[in-house]
Amino acid sequence: MNRCISIILFSVVLVGFRPVQAKWVQAPYSSKFMSFAGFDFASKDNLWAITEKSSSGAVGTDVYLSKWSPKNKKWKEFVKVIKRGRANIVSDMIISAAPDGSVFVLMPRKWSSGVAQSFKRAAEIYKVELRKVLKNIDKKLLALFNAFADENNTFRKLSRFLPSSKEFKRLDAKAKKSIRDAEIRVGLALRRMLVSLRNTWSRAILRFFKGKLINLGEIRVADPGRPTGSKAVSRKILGIAASGKNELYCLNARDTSKRQKIVHNWVERWNGSSWVRYGKDVNGARKISVGVDGSVYVLVSGSKRGKGKKSEKKNFVFKWDGSSWRAIAAAPVQSVDSMSVISDRDIWFSVKGCNFYHWNGNKLEPKGSAKDSSVAGRCSSHIAVAPGIVLVRLNNGNLYRWLGK
Repeated sequence: MNRCISIILFSVVLVGFRPVQAKWVQAPYSSKFMSFAGFDFASKDNLWAITEKSSSGAVGTDVYLSKWSPKNKKWKEFVKVIKRGRANIVSDMIISAAPDGSVFVLMPRKWSSGVAQSFKRAAEIYKVELRKVLKNIDKKLLALFNAFADENNTFRKLSRFLPSSKEFKRLDAKAKKSIRDAEIRVGLALRRMLVSLRNTWSRAILRFFKGKLINLGEIRVADPGRPTGSKAVSRKILGIAASGKNELYCLNARDTSKRQKIVHNWVERWNGSSWVRYGKDVNGARKISVGVDGSVYVLVSGSKRGKGKKSEKKNFVFKWDGSSWRAIAAAPVQSVDSMSVISDRDIWFSVKGCNFYHWNGNKLEPKGSAKDSSVAGRCSSHIAVAPGIVLVRLNNGNLYRWLGK
């Protein structure tokens, strides 16, 4: 009898210590009252997200910076960053959280504050040109009236001095020409203004720290659908990554070709008061992330490795070591949706089709797929990691957590 009990207890212990199957499981960070896009960990129990919620009886959606409460198991809205925004506006926003609790948000692209002044200036130009035309016409009419109008003349006497129909046509054509000339001048002024507006798009960066939301200023960016060109003063922002209150890194790109092939990439750092260049240019960079120790990593696509016929293009992760960008890890050859870094030996990737990979310091390991049946079309995902937890969001809004090593 005792032997049977021992065997049963031993079997229970073996079952209890059976390793958990490594897989993706749906995470509990959801709410039926809101949807969320970008998210990031400040720490394992400190998850921030950009959430949106439709206003009852109002057009558009309100966008909040929210934090997950593990105790109450719900999202807490800390501050509203957009009121009644357009549909899918959160898809243009990027969030990055730092270990000190500071959270940065890259806002959607919009016309910069100087656009209103540009339109005001155009309206003033139009008024000036129109006044010139009217004043010119008024002078001609006044001269005509003074030449032929006399209080002692009757209309019959005056009619002898009135210009012929041919003369009237000439004066009318001259007046119309003056108006056309004014329209051309106004049109040229408006065209010059619109050309200047192509590079007056901007994206604001907000910082939330200790209950205060601060606008760090606007960054001028490229007009969508147009290459920035060598004469442009704007750029494209590919991503942001934060490691502290005054430690925000921004990955930029400038396109100088008609086919909009990115040929120039660089990283800038926010030092608390302004943007300064960080490291050397790193052409081909597509993603940026910061490790827990504050090191900056970028994903570079199409990096050549090897010599001669063995040379081939692969994707690599580069780290800034203080003097140069150094390749420290291999990256998936597929199109990478997002990258999140813990350290040199702990890097996660989400790639096209909602498949995931992990760099363990020696090799790149596939970590399966989290695609579910509710995903329509191409499955894309965003990944965020903290020590001890890996979380991904699919483009249908569902969140999944990795169970396993």
